[in-house]
Amino acid sequence: MSSKNTSKILYAKKISGLPTNISLTFDTVHINFYKSRQENGFFYCELVIPKLRDDDENILVLDFMNSYEKKCNVEEYENSEEEEYEDPFNYEYEVPLNDHNLDSLPDAIFCYFEYGIDRNQPFLLLHMKIKNTPFFGFVFIESNLYTIMPL
Repeated sequence: MSSKNTSKILYAKKISGLPTNISLTFDTVHINFYKSRQENGFFYCELVIPKLRDDDENILVLDFMNSYEKKCNVEEYENSEEEEYEDPFNYEYEVPLNDHNLDSLPDAIFCYFEYGIDRNQPFLLLHMKIKNTPFFGFVFIESNLYTIMPL
């Protein structure tokens, strides 16, 4: 991971699209923006959930995937063993800054949740678009990060 260049804090429960019967296990998220390590004039970002920890007890960090290439098989991802399954969510989705610099990106974002069912498995995605860039990404919110309440 590179050193953070800029970030934005969002109150997760106020992001549009979250169904009223979904209860998240976290309140705030940070979107961290980084300069590309490989392409000059490009950037990538990560979703950080400071309240939660990963398996190694580090702050939970989720990578954004390219929504234009979304091939999310929720059932395979949710039911897979780490050693046997190549994680399609483990890469840096990079796009050009265009007319932005890293400091202007946080003010150009638009986020929304998408909830659905795939092969009888519920899924929750957080999508993010960044104005005046080709960035349109999503983060897969694993089922242990939310509760579905009866309607």
